[in-house]
Amino acid sequence: YPPARKSRASPTTVIFATTETMITSEHLADIIFCVLNGVALLVCLAAAILVVALRLHRKIVYRLSLYQVLAGIAFATVQTLQIVFLNYDDKSPRVYARLCIAIGFLVLYTQWIKVFFATCATFHLFCFAILYKNLKKLEALYVVTSLLVPALFAIVPLITHSYHYAPPGC
Repeated sequence: YPPARKSRASPTTVIFATTETMITSEHLADIIFCVLNGVALLVCLAAAILVVALRLHRKIVYRLSLYQVLAGIAFATVQTLQIVFLNYDDKSPRVYARLCIAIGFLVLYTQWIKVFFATCATFHLFCFAILYKNLKKLEALYVVTSLLVPALFAIVPLITHSYHYAPPGC
């Protein structure tokens, strides 16, 4: 029999290794992902502070933009928290199982919140710019819809136990 050939492509490449830790290319990608979301979180926080400091939140268009920024803050926070799962241990899945499912729910929920706030802002701007109607009265409906309807979408996988493990380390 000919000797077995070694595969040239390995699923993970070791970037840094000591006796205590090992950082693979997969972990490095997760670390970069979390760091970039941390930067996005800081940018969104700065934008929200500027909107409030400059008192732009008095106009509905700026408030709709502020809601979108706040949704971005929530999403970036949840994504940044996924760095906790880099040390996920396959031998004790009970430790992280519920936390992984909770993070999976929060990721999906915050994604849908962003989509709904963007949809409401687009609808409002369309009505204002094209139809020349000012729909200030609908702001409360925008907020309630954008916070409650995404919960319906995000809770379905929770009820059907189909979340599995969403974060990268899970």
